[in-house]
Amino acid sequence: YHSLFDHLYRTMQRIVFYLAPEYQETWKQIQQKQSEGLPIHYLKQILNGASVFQQVFYQGDVSGKSEWCETDGVLIYDDHLFIVECRGGSFTYTSPANDFPAYVSSLKNLVLKPATQGRRFLEYLNSAEAVPIFDSHHHKIHVLNKADFRKITICTVTLDFFTELDAQVQHLRQIGVDVGKYPIWAISLNDIRAYTDIFDNPLTFLHFVEQRGMAFESNILHQNDEMDHLGL
Repeated sequence: YHSLFDHLYRTMQRIVFYLAPEYQETWKQIQQKQSEGLPIHYLKQILNGASVFQQVFYQGDVSGKSEWCETDGVLIYDDHLFIVECRGGSFTYTSPANDFPAYVSSLKNLVLKPATQGRRFLEYLNSAEAVPIFDSHHHKIHVLNKADFRKITICTVTLDFFTELDAQVQHLRQIGVDVGKYPIWAISLNDIRAYTDIFDNPLTFLHFVEQRGMAFESNILHQNDEMDHLGL
């Protein structure tokens, strides 16, 4: 299923670019909007009744300076908060044996960059007992109270899928892609879509996510894909 979806998507992209090169920028904008919106859409399906904020702005710490930053989504269900960062780029299919720098660069773009953005928002949340979040016009839309959340999950979602690497993202530091010590739930859009069919109870899903975070902290576990985590 994943391979077929990827093949159809790439074939359609090549056809569009070949027939209408001037449409490339429009295509990219549509792709970005969908890749940022669909993960939130699927999570809302699983966590029915969750509070959702998309395109959230806040004043984060960037190299020691307070600057406006953005996170793609914040989702709250009960005492669990999800920080959602999405990436719509394609993962390189160049073999690391042939071009290792390109391989690592692709991982940094699709895994490390959103993980860094998610950690920045987490640091902002931890900077005070209560912090405001804003819309794209920098109007305050909500106040997040740190004490309200027992569990916080940084979820990085990619349009492209590289399931084996997503499933053991904590081990990528060995090749120079260090996502840090805080658990990162790296997952493809296809796997989240599959979870909308698998999970029919929000609390069961939240329990799985907590166990998924614990797996990040293990140096022993080496899963082949996201479904291996589900199996555990």
